[in-house]
This record gives sequence, structure tokens and C-alpha cells, in this order.
Amino acid sequence: MTTAQEVKTLTHFIGGELVEGKSGRFGSVFNPTTGEVIAKVPLATVEETREAIDKAQAAFPKWRDTSVAKRAEVVLKFRNLILLLKIWRSFYKSFVQKVGKQLRTQKVKLLEV
Repeated sequence: MTTAQEVKTLTHFIGGELVEGKSGRFGSVFNPTTGEVIAKVPLATVEETREAIDKAQAAFPKWRDTSVAKRAEVVLKFRNLILLLKIWRSFYKSFVQKVGKQLRTQKVKLLEV
């Protein structure tokens, strides 16, 4: 069972920055396999939504004027980072299962290497 300590609190991503939610309201993010709550996501206020839309609209002209080749490069780099993260997590879980230690303990040791 998931404990309160294991549930992450997420943020908004507005204008290239992580922004804490202001509404005080949250939605649950579920692990689709177990049904456990793994994170809580802030529900945006009208003002936060407007800010995100305004910043996205302000950023769009620069993105639109970027060459197709450069945009493709950015998107592919982002995709590769996501794939690398998935591969790392898979390796990490396998490693921890074989060693038989808790995930957090091993994470610290791996980061020290």
C-alpha cells in the first residue's frame, strides 16, 4: 500500500518554470497497474490557466519562426530523454530486485558512483 510519504506533489510548468499551484486543490494520479495513488497534481485556478495560455501564446511566434529541422531536433532530443529515463528506471528496478535492497537506499549508492 502506498504511504503518504511516497505520494509526490507535482507542479505546473508555466513559461518554462515549475510553479506551485495556488488553488489548494489537487487531483490524484494513479498507477494504472495497481490503482494506487502515486502523485497529486494541482488543479489550476482561472488565473493560472490564463497565465499559461498567455505565456504559450507569447512563446509561439519564436517557435513558429524556428526552422523545421531545429524543431524536429528539439522534439527528438526530448523524446530521447524520455526513452533514456524509461530505460534507466527499468534497469534500476531490475538491479534493486536482484540485489534485494530498497530502492531509495540503492539510489543513493548509485548516485555516489
